[in-house]
Amino acid sequence: MNEPVALMLRNHLLLMHELSASFTLRQAVSLNPASLALIAACLNAPEEVPRESSGMRVAKLVAIRRFIVQNLNNPGLSPEFIVRSLGISRSKLYKLFEEIGGVASFIRDLRLRQVRMILADPTQDHKQLKEVCKELGFSNDSAFSRRFKQRYGMSASDYRRDGRNLSLNTSIADSVDRRWEDWIRTLSD
Repeated sequence: MNEPVALMLRNHLLLMHELSASFTLRQAVSLNPASLALIAACLNAPEEVPRESSGMRVAKLVAIRRFIVQNLNNPGLSPEFIVRSLGISRSKLYKLFEEIGGVASFIRDLRLRQVRMILADPTQDHKQLKEVCKELGFSNDSAFSRRFKQRYGMSASDYRRDGRNLSLNTSIADSVDRRWEDWIRTLSD
């Protein structure tokens, strides 16, 4: 294992495994974006780009993703907000997120996942769906409802009611691309 990013991913996953019993649900959820960013960095690094450029690209992408996660509940979070806040050009931002479906799509998917995690958490039952959506920056209820149903195959209220009866692993497994599982297992060798 000569690639530094792959080595980082390996160590990250081993440490997460070692500490997993002590994580709270909120801590585990907050680690998802970092873990996914490292995995994506390993899988999506273009071979034709020199190592220094690839490393800089990954560092910028990780920093921007961190910024997005920190501002996920800001309804004004958008590509324009990121450009203004981080002083990056719009074209550079779009290019960095191009391979993963675009920056707006990335923000929306993170928000949807976060809503899903809150709805599955019994300790969050006191929050109304509208409140959860507003906290996570969804300002349009009908757009949120449409996106949630499109992504998870049921309405958010149905997910809150019935989603807990589904195994979390089963619902995640249905949407995971399994092509890289064997490769990820080799990271522990």
